[in-house]
Amino acid sequence: MRVGRYINEVCELFDIYVLCDIESISDDEHGFLVKPVKPVCALGWHSEPDAGIRYGVVTPWFSSEEELDEFCELNINRFRMAAAECEHGAAVPDATEWR
Repeated sequence: MRVGRYINEVCELFDIYVLCDIESISDDEHGFLVKPVKPVCALGWHSEPDAGIRYGVVTPWFSSEEELDEFCELNINRFRMAAAECEHGAAVPDATEWR
């Protein structure tokens, strides 16, 4: 279980996971310097190269699980409605543009 109640619910609704990555916080285009990075997290699914599946992201990337959980809480009704539609063949929602 993750830290957030709403993260857990959304993950269970769509059988997805919390993805963790790092993001560059420098705009140094030359690459001569070591770029500082920060951790980020989003909801989605892991890649399975043997099955030809690339990872997918369902939510925007956030700086913390607390921010991600807040996003899920604000949009929980939309996620619940989308999950009901998925039961009838609709795709997992792309919530990357949701606010």
